[in-house]
Amino acid sequence: MPFWTSEQNHSYPPNVTLEVISPTLFRLLTPFTYMPLDGSAPVDVLAYDPRTQVGVTDLASVPPLLWGLLPSYGRQLRAALLHDQLCAAADVLKLEDRKQSYLDRRRADGLFLMAMRDPGDRSPAEASARVPWARSWIFWTAVSFGRYWGWRKFRALLMSVQVVAGVALSYLAIPGFPRGPLVHWLPWKLGTHWYGFLLALAVLFAACVLWWRDWLVAFIGLIVAPVMLPVLTVTFVASRLLGVPDWFASKVPGACEPDPNWGPRLKKR
Repeated sequence: MPFWTSEQNHSYPPNVTLEVISPTLFRLLTPFTYMPLDGSAPVDVLAYDPRTQVGVTDLASVPPLLWGLLPSYGRQLRAALLHDQLCAAADVLKLEDRKQSYLDRRRADGLFLMAMRDPGDRSPAEASARVPWARSWIFWTAVSFGRYWGWRKFRALLMSVQVVAGVALSYLAIPGFPRGPLVHWLPWKLGTHWYGFLLALAVLFAACVLWWRDWLVAFIGLIVAPVMLPVLTVTFVASRLLGVPDWFASKVPGACEPDPNWGPRLKKR
């Protein structure tokens, strides 16, 4: 099994116990150990320590608008707790050794994916605990893109431009999609036909190899972003509309209502 109670105790760890400390932060109360699939040293995921603040987590760092598709907790919970602790250590090291901290963060991202997809002993119980293939890669892409923003901001900006251009080209390559003045966007009159935009999109996908070891981050981003954009748009609009009555209710004189937060939150204890 990929998760142990401790390095000395190889039994399956107890259920994760978390304590709410803010609307988005938790303390881990039940430590456990992860045994990497690649045979490297076990990684201890420590319980909360008030002296070092180790064990504080926001679970999987997913924007609230995407919680319906990629929840912040679920099968990926233990992997997310592992990833949070390793990322915190990499952030601390950044001030002393930026190169090593980047390598540590890359390793953390890789272990995150490994832990989500670890088959364990391949029993039905272990298989049911795995994060589905597509979602695990989307989670990994998100944290890897976050690594770029934390350590390689210029590269992150370039990758963002590539993905945004891919989103636009994905829609423009749909036959019958209204293009208006965008027909002049591509050279050699390629924009007058839908397959011209499809060809440009293919060039963007081919350009992913320029990211070398991180080519999959850009590649998956080009696939997922056009699908996520409509979901984000609809969810954003719906959350605002549903928040309007709460906003009016909070402004009624004498009403004992909280300010609307436009999204699900946990009550602070």
